[in-house]
Amino acid sequence: MPVRSPSTGRPKEPVIEPYRGTLPEELLLLAHDPVTGRELSRTPYIGYGVAAAVLVELERAGRIREDRGRLSLVDPTPVGIPIQDWVLDVLGRLGAGTGRGVGARGWIRDAGHSFVDLYLRDLMACEALRRERRRMLGVFPYDRYPVGAVDWTTPVRGRVDGAARSGQADLGTRLLGAFAAATGVDDALYPGFVAFPLRRTLNGFAREHWAPAVVQRLVDSDESARSRRISFGSSGGDGGGD
Repeated sequence: MPVRSPSTGRPKEPVIEPYRGTLPEELLLLAHDPVTGRELSRTPYIGYGVAAAVLVELERAGRIREDRGRLSLVDPTPVGIPIQDWVLDVLGRLGAGTGRGVGARGWIRDAGHSFVDLYLRDLMACEALRRERRRMLGVFPYDRYPVGAVDWTTPVRGRVDGAARSGQADLGTRLLGAFAAATGVDDALYPGFVAFPLRRTLNGFAREHWAPAVVQRLVDSDESARSRRISFGSSGGDGGGD
């Protein structure tokens, strides 16, 4: 989407640059429509994906290990990325360095929203996303995050699309596609029956690794609870007597 030059005010196109940053950042880029800035799935679900992606980064760096749903601290040495180093410290204080470990599912559920905000700030600082403040009904404020002056979204989408169409990709791209499937972003990227094979490929990636699988279970649980609330509300409205 064109952005405005601060010097002339004339629209200019974002500069497309290849990006291979952290997995949580790439997931957030993938999870926002580049033109409208709209989230492509429900906010809590994207948060689950981002929090789980932080854990995957630490696992790949050899700092933590997951075993049967529990997170253990293998090496507390900082990795040099502030958010990840903070997570290492938190996991250590929660008991990940002990024999009992920390429950992955509960940690991902509790941590999701705060990580979205942190990574959005980083992406805005890099001009990969920009914030647009809007108002619903002219009163209630909300934010959208379209692509900024530097377009990292296009190459990230291109990598996932190539993986979805070929079924072949490096581990990082497979994980990114897996989180897209687990959070429901794939439904927005590939809507409709004709795109079902692409969604099926990404869902296959989600079954390859524990972290997207945990996110998928959290999403499924939330969706079931939401359906029950809707069903209960509907049935409750039919309770009038004759």
